Amino acid sequence: MTASGETIPATPTHTTVLVTAAGSAPAIAFIRGLRSQSELSVSIVGVDTTARSAGLFDCDRRYTVPRVEDRQFLSAIEAICQAESIDVLAPIGNFELELFAAAAPGLRVKFGVRVISNTPEAVALARDKRTSAEVVARHGVAVPAIHDQSDSAAVPVPVIVKPTIGAGSHGVSVVRDRAGLAAAVKHAGKDPLIQDFIDGQEYTVDLVVDPAGQILAAAPRIRVEVRAGQSYKGVTVNDPEVEAAARRCARAVGLTGQGNVQLIKSAENGRCYFVEVNPKFAAAMGLTIGAGLNVPLLYVKLALGLRPRDDELIRRERVWLLRSWHDRVVAEEEIDAVASWDRSRTVQ
Repeated sequence: MTASGETIPATPTHTTVLVTAAGSAPAIAFIRGLRSQSELSVSIVGVDTTARSAGLFDCDRRYTVPRVEDRQFLSAIEAICQAESIDVLAPIGNFELELFAAAAPGLRVKFGVRVISNTPEAVALARDKRTSAEVVARHGVAVPAIHDQSDSAAVPVPVIVKPTIGAGSHGVSVVRDRAGLAAAVKHAGKDPLIQDFIDGQEYTVDLVVDPAGQILAAAPRIRVEVRAGQSYKGVTVNDPEVEAAARRCARAVGLTGQGNVQLIKSAENGRCYFVEVNPKFAAAMGLTIGAGLNVPLLYVKLALGLRPRDDELIRRERVWLLRSWHDRVVAEEEIDAVASWDRSRTVQ
């Protein structure tokens, strides 16, 4: 019990964590983060839409599930939660975030499962790049100027054109010549967002945010080399200005769970400009974990009601990510042995 009379939950003897989209880069980083620690005794159950998913074979038990748009997806997750006595659920895929944010209260009531998630409102706001930019600007963070696509003659170049709702680099174009604007707008789809292109250094700031919205840690890293929207080379840095801007962005959007903020520091004027808030675990989170801030462990602890220690919130600067292929060689009989979710209903 704390000095204020608050009861501190006991550390569980064992915790079973369900990780979705197990073959994705952020899921593999999440799994490896939990594997690298010895504070909590953890079993990991992985799910993906295909048995040919490398991350599944880093898990203790594994299942295939329908795609998230399938009406049976949530039923599949519930069946696995019940069969495996899941304690904590970590949604990974960008496409799953809204569903799990809405389903979290029901999963807690029905199965005692604690879902690592933001609120549905925060997820929806973060995914809307136009509205989130407007909200962040009202909280004092610089935002690249937004232009009206209906008056293309007045749009200055260079600009960046991207979908208002989207993830990664899909539909994103940098336009340096006005002649390319129409094609970029078409490529971005319905209601594209057109903003000034800011030339400068890109940052991603991994966050640790508790369920009350308190930001416990903000860890900036430079995106040195980016391919298809993901960091292939990066380095952790100590930049108080970038960290402060990221904290303001997270508060503006209302994060109460996993997330990261992308910013650009202008080469022209040195200001930090908002790019986007992602209410999810980052693909390059492994760099932050390697620098000492074990984001997966911290979020599992928060889900269990455990408060991270101060020494767990410290990370080192000038630690590099040098991404490379990591092959997973699996015998066909191992792949064939991956259980489909509906078999989980018979596992007791």
